[in-house]
Amino acid sequence: MTAEHMRPEPFVPKLQSPSMGPPWPYPTIEERKPSPRVHEALAYCFIAGGVTSMIGGPVFLLWGQDEILILFCLAFLFYGLVGLLVGIAVLKALSQSKKAEQEVLRESIGYWGRVLSAVQCSKKMRVEFRKRWVHMRIRVELFAAASANSQTMPVGTQTDNSIAFEWFISEFQMSYVQPGGWCALLIHPRDASKVFLDGFATQDGQFVPKEHSP
Repeated sequence: MTAEHMRPEPFVPKLQSPSMGPPWPYPTIEERKPSPRVHEALAYCFIAGGVTSMIGGPVFLLWGQDEILILFCLAFLFYGLVGLLVGIAVLKALSQSKKAEQEVLRESIGYWGRVLSAVQCSKKMRVEFRKRWVHMRIRVELFAAASANSQTMPVGTQTDNSIAFEWFISEFQMSYVQPGGWCALLIHPRDASKVFLDGFATQDGQFVPKEHSP
């Protein structure tokens, strides 16, 4: 998910003194599950359908050479080509998105975000069995956290930055994104629009991994 920025801007933390945040270390996560690629299966369906149409189109010519059969053949070839191109374009976009997300996970710096507000920003939901994930827009104020990546300010220092980002949040974890709740966030140092939500924290600093949406 991306934060609320129109174009890439470096994330330059602005210190706000003397307010201090939690001293909790940023959680160590051995393996992060990437965001779901909900359109990947659809892309392969387009490709498969396109290839099938392009192969099946000429079959009409086996039945004869009259005008109607030729039109059917051309229609199948046309729709097959369109489906193939759409599927390839979607897969290319997903590949670029995956590459960008890997960059965020590799280079970003960990912050604790104290929730200022959280609102449902669309009617989109993701559903798996009886679980639902709601599309939320969350605004947080940021505090420096001790993490594997270098941090130029003391742990717990509040920055003068606040960001808004969108994420699909499980209905069972909505209590963590109420005002005053805490989020564990990765923010890219060269592009403040690139944000990754690792999870949440209780008021005493216990890390709670987010439930992954389907």
